[in-house]
Amino acid sequence: MAEIKNSFLQSKMNKDLDDRLIPNGEYRDAQNISVGKSEADDIGALETILGNELSTNFGLTPVVYTFTNNTTATGIITITGDKTATIKQGMTIHGTTTDGVATEQQVSSVVYSAPNTIVQAHPGGWAVEANDSVTFSFEPKVIGYYSDDIKNKIIVFVTDYRDMYTDTVAVTLPYIDNSCYIFEFIPVASQTTLVSGTFLNFDKNKPISGINNIEDLLFWTDYRNQPRKINLDLAENNLNYYTNESSISVAKYNPYQPIGLLQKVTAVTTTAVSSATLAIADTTGIYKGMLAVQYGNTDFEADNYFYVSVVNTNVSVVLNAAPSTVNAGDITFLATTMTGEDITLDFNSGNPWPGDPDYLESRFVRFSYRFEFVDGEYSLMAPFTQIAYIPKQKGYFLGSGGGTITAIDENDAYQSTVVEFMENGVQNIDLLIPFPDILSTINTTASSNYKIQNCQILYKESDARAVKVLDTVESSEWTGVLNTNIYTYNYQSRKPFKVLPENQTVRVYDKVPVKALAQETSGNRIIYGNFLDKYSPPTSLAYTVGGGDKSTSENFNNWCEYPNHSLKQNRNYQVGFVLADKFGRQSDVILSSIQPTSTTDGGIEYGGDTIYHPYNTNLTQGTIRDWFGDALKVRVNTPISSGTDSGPNKIGDQPGLYAKVIGNGYNTYNANTIYQPTISGNTYIFHLGLTYTDVPAINTYLEGEYTDYVKVSNVATSIESTTSSDNTAGGATTALVLVTGNANIKVGMVVSGGGLPAGVTIVTVTDSQNFVLSSTQNIPLNSSLTYSITEYTITTIGQVSSIYLQQLSSDPDKKFSYNINSIGWYSYKVVVKQQEQDYYNVYLPGIVKGYPYQDPTATDTPLFPDIPAGSYISNTVLINDNINKIPRDLSEVGPEQKQFRSSVQLFGRVENTMTANTPNTNPGIPNNIQYFPNPTGTTSKLSYSDTAITIAAASDANMGYEIFQDSQSANQKLYSTLTATGQASLYQLDSNPLIARLSTYKDIGAASLVSASTATPSMVPYLAIYETEPQDSLLEIFWETPTVGLISTLNDAILSDFDGATGWETYSSNLFTEAPAANFISGLSPVDSGGAILTDTSLSNFQVLDGSGNDKTSDFSYTRVGGAAPYTYTFAQVGTDFVYNYDSNPRTYTMSMIITNNATSTDSATLYMPIELQNVQPTINAGSALTPVVGVNDGYTGVLATDTYVGANGATDGTLKTQQLKWSISAGNSNNYFSINESSGVLSKIVSGVATAGTHNLTIKIEDAWNGVSLATGSLSQTAAQSVTVTSSVIGYMFKGSAMINFIQACPAGGAAPSDCESVEYWSQSALASSGLPTTGSTILTGSGGPGVSLPAADGYYALKVAPGSCATGSARMYMFIDDGAGTVKAGYPITCGP
Repeated sequence: MAEIKNSFLQSKMNKDLDDRLIPNGEYRDAQNISVGKSEADDIGALETILGNELSTNFGLTPVVYTFTNNTTATGIITITGDKTATIKQGMTIHGTTTDGVATEQQVSSVVYSAPNTIVQAHPGGWAVEANDSVTFSFEPKVIGYYSDDIKNKIIVFVTDYRDMYTDTVAVTLPYIDNSCYIFEFIPVASQTTLVSGTFLNFDKNKPISGINNIEDLLFWTDYRNQPRKINLDLAENNLNYYTNESSISVAKYNPYQPIGLLQKVTAVTTTAVSSATLAIADTTGIYKGMLAVQYGNTDFEADNYFYVSVVNTNVSVVLNAAPSTVNAGDITFLATTMTGEDITLDFNSGNPWPGDPDYLESRFVRFSYRFEFVDGEYSLMAPFTQIAYIPKQKGYFLGSGGGTITAIDENDAYQSTVVEFMENGVQNIDLLIPFPDILSTINTTASSNYKIQNCQILYKESDARAVKVLDTVESSEWTGVLNTNIYTYNYQSRKPFKVLPENQTVRVYDKVPVKALAQETSGNRIIYGNFLDKYSPPTSLAYTVGGGDKSTSENFNNWCEYPNHSLKQNRNYQVGFVLADKFGRQSDVILSSIQPTSTTDGGIEYGGDTIYHPYNTNLTQGTIRDWFGDALKVRVNTPISSGTDSGPNKIGDQPGLYAKVIGNGYNTYNANTIYQPTISGNTYIFHLGLTYTDVPAINTYLEGEYTDYVKVSNVATSIESTTSSDNTAGGATTALVLVTGNANIKVGMVVSGGGLPAGVTIVTVTDSQNFVLSSTQNIPLNSSLTYSITEYTITTIGQVSSIYLQQLSSDPDKKFSYNINSIGWYSYKVVVKQQEQDYYNVYLPGIVKGYPYQDPTATDTPLFPDIPAGSYISNTVLINDNINKIPRDLSEVGPEQKQFRSSVQLFGRVENTMTANTPNTNPGIPNNIQYFPNPTGTTSKLSYSDTAITIAAASDANMGYEIFQDSQSANQKLYSTLTATGQASLYQLDSNPLIARLSTYKDIGAASLVSASTATPSMVPYLAIYETEPQDSLLEIFWETPTVGLISTLNDAILSDFDGATGWETYSSNLFTEAPAANFISGLSPVDSGGAILTDTSLSNFQVLDGSGNDKTSDFSYTRVGGAAPYTYTFAQVGTDFVYNYDSNPRTYTMSMIITNNATSTDSATLYMPIELQNVQPTINAGSALTPVVGVNDGYTGVLATDTYVGANGATDGTLKTQQLKWSISAGNSNNYFSINESSGVLSKIVSGVATAGTHNLTIKIEDAWNGVSLATGSLSQTAAQSVTVTSSVIGYMFKGSAMINFIQACPAGGAAPSDCESVEYWSQSALASSGLPTTGSTILTGSGGPGVSLPAADGYYALKVAPGSCATGSARMYMFIDDGAGTVKAGYPITCGP
């Protein structure tokens, strides 16, 4: 055979030319071939090449099982036998629904309930036909890869998990049996597992396309998780180097807690009598100078000022004095870590101190810290502490007026106008730095969760912008510290060694998005695109704010940590919350949702998020010795939530919470001491209470002692049980008597059997045969009863928090376990806006009440003017810096002016006084007392300022000395208008000081009188203090505070420590309408934090506000229903003052009240019940039919004589029911012959003419909630039918034709049309034909008035119009003929002209 042989020497594929034109040596297409390039004779020959082959499956093979479904049930598959070892959570389910559609679902739970395995499908909503086959599988899939050509390796991302939800619904995490991997594959050589674990949260539906490598840092993003990265070098050498989200996220852990400045130790004493010596077997952490308190013992509280004077190690602690009462049990020892030689007992334990004693003296410093992670990233800065400041002498003026004691400090203060001892007395500070895990595990090794390599201690002065670094502490310095997550750094007044760059100072969050679809690099920078930068926080939180004395109760320690810090009085504060995720992405400031109506609790008035904190009055100040300062108090009423189910999964644009409570929690309270919970290392043991039973499960989380949360690795239970028969005599009783004694029955055991309901327990063991039950029961004689209690042993990865040891006898004493959602809101921070900033204290040499004393009998001395009734005048001397603190207004003054005003407003804080000495012949004693710039004898919030109305030299104020010539000698002398006591009242009068004349709200200071040695002695200089009005800052910003915490801890406190009402059952205000019903809410009960109904309650402080804040309480009532518990509540409207108008504020209401749980005498916080007025359909004429309107002439325009339309909205009040109604014609008026006044409902005919004749069926419409421009949302309407008959003024039926003509003119030759065939109107007295022309026999008139009024048409011929604008020609022309003298159309006419 002939052979065709081609060679492809050009080795070129040509897709462009026609097959016939492809040159030799080129080819059209090829697959799996190469072109020979050797020098041999086969050059240009095609050679086959090897195809791809599977190099590795990374040890992953699909796992597939097929079973038969037994029953048809929605979302459930039933399989015969125990398949729990085969079918796992997270497996993909393939099956066919009952309607024959193939479906893919996921296993959410697997339970064996003999004889079947029950599989719950996720997301459900489908059913598989019985006897159909169902496949369960784990099928790994590569969802992304990165090829490193330089190092010849491939990074592969693999998972077998598919999320059945979309982002718009929820994001569910892989189950524990699912797999997520990152592999490294080097062709031929090896494969390495870099990272594995479900924390990777991969999803087959979310391919990873954005993958980049920068210097062996592998970055990737999948638009499901936040952007991540790993260090390839570290991962290659250790499979378990990356084990959690914190270690792989690009955004790093945010240290949310501030540095602590409090040492707190709780020790147990066996001493139970009044004694200064407390027997304590373990004195670890207790040192000389610490304050001691015993919470719950009123004789041993903070304001008793007991402190440690001697510590006998592990034997006893000796206090400075003996408390009147000491109870055996816990004693708490506290001390601030801010110490100094001038402020601390036994400073530095009496040892030489190496620091700079003067460095902090004039500095006001805050401290913070940040972490450096293994790859060189830095965390955000932690919140700064409050200013580390305790004044020398602890802020006290030493000495007092009178007697033999010289008031050195007070005298120095008014003489120099400076308080010298207000310098910082702090020299040494122990900075207690909270790490995110136990210190021994914080490092860069694989076992560490956070990979922190060092910690920088940060320092910031109050008047500086720069943040400086005090020290860098390497991980080697703390890794040996066990059983604590607190690193103590001893700051000894050292100077910082470097300044952070400005971009770090202003870095309040990392600009790492929460998720991104695209990722790329530019140089060594990572760039994200199509990203979401943060999630939406809650729109508001339910909290109230107050201001008052610092709390000294058990959980509040700032009275000791910051002993000289206090909330400034006479200031406005706005308090908000900022939420943050674990990686520092923060929300905007969230404010309170609660209406700004105040409530009082514990003497503290609570309002909305903005409060005014007034000066104390003489009635509210209390004892100064017992006052530790003021503080803002924030009371959070309901838990913080996010999303529709509070997480842990993202719902819409809200991420949920980091830690989501599981169920309603669990109760561990037991009165029996042998059943108290215990924690030892990683083992937590408790006995379950009765009310709440959602106990921790494996793979859930509990709050940790040294880290935020610890994972539950195992749950074991054991039941202690015994059985005995009762010998109770019958009848309802709490007494239980056994036939024979049983020493195994203990307090706290649950009693079952004998028809007893669930939840009955033993509360008292009288002896082995007699017991007391928790509730009254009627037990049949000789019933066999079981007594049992279940012990839970929880094993965790890390030690659980000691809060799980808390035991509250009140219900609920709840504890919680959690699911973790890494993207959810993690922590909270309280922030405060306060714009009233700088002010001065003016230290004055006394204030003269009124004027300094003059001789009233002198005739040559100008006397001071009388002070008008109701007015108050005082005078004081201004020297030194006080001249600048109360500056004179020097603008717009004359050149000779010597007296000036000051615009600075002054608030009196301390006033000088005089008291008589004994005997009265001795000079009086100067002293001072606190001054209250508000109405005396009230608790008014109002504060009144004083004003310096004139400031002048003493000589210009008629108070100084003047030179005059002595008439008895040649000498000049000084002369004053004041008496000697008057002169003595003004400090250093001989120096001609400035005198400020004060217009005051009320009397302040001491009077200058006739004598210094009387029962009412004249004033002499002594310290008085004014405070200037603060300057308002223009910066409207919120300042962070050290008040921070985990959201779960705050929520737990809200849910577990409160046994009162937290809300109401679900209710509806649909019956709350304009037309008041008897009760719009009935049978409603308050509920506790677990949602349980409270049956024995009472209601007080009932108030109702509308949406504009107007008090509408008088329009509502409530009734407690029931002669005895259980009680319910009804709510009703009072009166008729309700209308659904356009403005929504008057129709939205908030009912507020306090509910008292009578069983525990616990008052709720103010509970709020929002209700909204419901609209009622308006009416027209009360629903009666409208009378038809007849006899209207077609030529008439104007108001029609209808019924008077009476419209009414749903209100019942005579005035309100006619408000905001809109009238319209909604149908039957297409030609717009009629109109109706929108406001009055007056119907009018607005068009005249024959065309309007006829019967018109109009639809009259009324709508409510109309403001004259538009209708409100929720507006309702009503319609009514209105018939209007319009009579035609025309008699007959009009048509058009020519004037009377002859036949020739009507049918001219050639078919021409007459020029006037439609110029004349005629009226036929019979109906026109369908053509619009008259019919045979019709009487034709020349006018519309009818016979006798209009003339009949004359005899003759008439050309007729056959169409608008058309007179037909030729044979198509129409004409009629009249010949009877009466205008009658002759028979056979009208006709055409013919051919």
